[in-house]
Amino acid sequence: MKKSFAFLAVLTAIAGAASAQSSVSLSGLVDLNLRHSSNGDTTQNSVSTNGIGASQIRFQGSDQLSSTAQASFWLEQGINPDTGSAIDAAKPFNRRSTLSLSEQNLGELRLGRYFTAQYLGYGNFDPFGDTGIGASSNLTSALGSDVSTGFWSDNTIGYFLPENSLGLYGQIEIALKEGAASGKQYRGGTLGWTNNQLNVAATLGSTDITGGKYKNDTIAASYTLVFGTLYGHLNSQKNTANDQELQRYLIGASVPVGAGEVRASYASVNASGAGTDANDASQIALGYVHNLSKRTAVYGNYSHIDNKGAAAFGNNSLVAVAGQNSNAVEFGIRHAF
Repeated sequence: MKKSFAFLAVLTAIAGAASAQSSVSLSGLVDLNLRHSSNGDTTQNSVSTNGIGASQIRFQGSDQLSSTAQASFWLEQGINPDTGSAIDAAKPFNRRSTLSLSEQNLGELRLGRYFTAQYLGYGNFDPFGDTGIGASSNLTSALGSDVSTGFWSDNTIGYFLPENSLGLYGQIEIALKEGAASGKQYRGGTLGWTNNQLNVAATLGSTDITGGKYKNDTIAASYTLVFGTLYGHLNSQKNTANDQELQRYLIGASVPVGAGEVRASYASVNASGAGTDANDASQIALGYVHNLSKRTAVYGNYSHIDNKGAAAFGNNSLVAVAGQNSNAVEFGIRHAF
């Protein structure tokens, strides 16, 4: 009996250690606001979402394989809390669906669907986090191509550098087209350096499209001072099939004010090629976030896009009108759980 109890005690200890090394969590974010929008002469009042954060439900888990290695998964679904629907019914985990193996000194191998390096190359250097009516991606275009990797890529194989004392970080990734005609086979990468005050990065991205390639390249930086953080990026979007190109630059800042933060940015795009030289645009965005707690915040944002020529960029859910201004103002609340 004593031997049996001892054996059971050992099994219990092993099971307890194994369970302690594995974890599964549920988290998410809900963001809702009241928004007034106008594109040209068309106006709309609405209950909208994603003012300062992307509404989502996230499942994460990891298995500690050794003291320095682990396997992990990440499943994230974008939601429309104003209607209770999924953002993409065809992709239940449209925001991210990955499985990874990582080692502290070697880095991470990641498979699945997630944000492309070409998107994060400028999205991480935007005082609005490239979210909502002030997002810099409001001034992004497929330039007449069939590209589908502007934000995410499916069937991706990626490698991420490990954290290191030198401050270097980076990733390379390849998305396989898996029988798709075009627009999905993507290659990209980022190389950056940070010392927690200055952050600089360069990103390259290229997707095979009908008749050529869609390229999206960025040089970006942020710098944290006593009063706040400054942001800037230079972004190039190009369709080699029709020789159309957009050059965008952004400058912005986020400034802590008590329990809140003031955000501001100015972005401008210059179009060129195939009769598009006059189709330029600019965007001014202002916002304030007030934190009621670590998980809950209220906010207000304003954004104005000035379209020139036949440019038709928008900052809201209304159909953009060529050559007409696009405006939006919103007041909302965000809660993370």
